[in-house]
Amino acid sequence: MVSDLESTDEPPRWQQDQGYKDFLNWLTPIDHSQCQDSLVRGRNLEDYRWFLESTEFQTWLQDCGTTLFCPDEAGTGKTTLTAAVIDHIFSRFDSDPDVAIAYIYCDYERQGTDLAATLLRQLVKRSSLPPSETSKILYRLCIYHFRRPTPDEISATLQSVTLRYSRVFIIVDGPTECAGSECQSRLLSEIFSLRAMTGANFFATSRPDRKIELEFEGCTICRLRPPDKDARSGLSMLPRNRPNMDEKLVTKNKRSVFSK
Repeated sequence: MVSDLESTDEPPRWQQDQGYKDFLNWLTPIDHSQCQDSLVRGRNLEDYRWFLESTEFQTWLQDCGTTLFCPDEAGTGKTTLTAAVIDHIFSRFDSDPDVAIAYIYCDYERQGTDLAATLLRQLVKRSSLPPSETSKILYRLCIYHFRRPTPDEISATLQSVTLRYSRVFIIVDGPTECAGSECQSRLLSEIFSLRAMTGANFFATSRPDRKIELEFEGCTICRLRPPDKDARSGLSMLPRNRPNMDEKLVTKNKRSVFSK
């Protein structure tokens, strides 16, 4: 007899249970995988291989609890870069049940969406184990009292679920597109707290915004250069390993350039 926890062609029985599906939809009905699939189909992600092979990205990928931030102007390919990063991590770790990735494409159409709940849904869905007791107790409590979970309850459950994995990668595209500065601050505060508590890795892109960039003080910051006639891609790094260190522009030789 094959255990539910063993790898089979079919998902385990508990994942096919309607109660489990109801629980995921109760957390949030938003499924960012549709956006990811659309980006992967509509773009040539090989154009971003130079970034994926860069020392900075590889260091971020290998070291736990690190943050890589890419702010730049609109039209420089940040969202497609995000899709390339997500696709790369899935390709590398998809067969490892102890590694999880959760991602968010922020936009104004999802105003009011609890973004932390979106991360929680993805981490619960990724797990090869049934939802934790913490998750189930929260679900039953809120259903019984006809209410939504509080931010603190989501935060505690998110930490509990994250600790079930050996590695977790959190990817956020465009926190400046959140509905207001309060939403931005709450999302980033949640993720940085999660990183500190669990050693999760955090990658984010953003339009230039002083308030957002202050949130990433002390992290490695990468700036994408807009395309020009001679080089279809570029990357400059501003390592900020210490908040007060002198910023030195590090120009990297690209491993490859965009091709038409």
